[in-house]
Amino acid sequence: MPVAPIVAGAVALVLVAVVLVWAVDWLGDRRLAKSTTTATTTATTTTAKTSASTSKTTASTTSTTTTTVDPQATVLLERLPSVYRGNPSCAPTLSSGGVAATVTCTKANSEHFRFPPPDQAVFHLFADRAAQDAHFKALVDANGIPRDDSQGGCRPLTQPAHYSLYYRSENGPAPGEYVTCFVADGAGRLWWVDTRTSITGELRSSTALDPDRLDQLGYWWNTMILTQMR
Repeated sequence: MPVAPIVAGAVALVLVAVVLVWAVDWLGDRRLAKSTTTATTTATTTTAKTSASTSKTTASTTSTTTTTVDPQATVLLERLPSVYRGNPSCAPTLSSGGVAATVTCTKANSEHFRFPPPDQAVFHLFADRAAQDAHFKALVDANGIPRDDSQGGCRPLTQPAHYSLYYRSENGPAPGEYVTCFVADGAGRLWWVDTRTSITGELRSSTALDPDRLDQLGYWWNTMILTQMR
């Protein structure tokens, strides 16, 4: 039996086997690669949030306080004696006893060269002459002050307390225009009636507690107020 054909056949078989093994390995690698390779697609969804800004409007209410001045007090302020008229210390105060309006001042517009001013000046306005007369009569009756026209109404150095008519000028006194001074409730007081302006005034001094100081208060009124009324 010849050896060469047998060897050739064996070699051929070996080659076929090698080819088959290679083919199997190649196909296995393809399947493995296909099974292990995964294409992953990630979808990212972006949600856009719109923030609605709510604007809150606060309605601010401004409260306005209106101070109403009594028309009668305005009239009285305009009629004050010149030594007090327009002074910022003068302001309306409470009224009583038939008085239409009251204004109290704590400072004067000018100073006397010799006599000290009163601490306060109080002015009362009346709607008519009858109310003004009744107010002054109630004052002198309550303080037991008599009338004596033979002397000036404020003569504390020589006369006890009394009231009398006063003179604006040499033409004589006007009916119902009186003046008086006295000490009461810890203060020297001087009252006078001005029928032309429908005002009754009062000066108050915490230092005019003796006849001499009360007399000085009378001189202050005479030179600072009475002389301007003529």
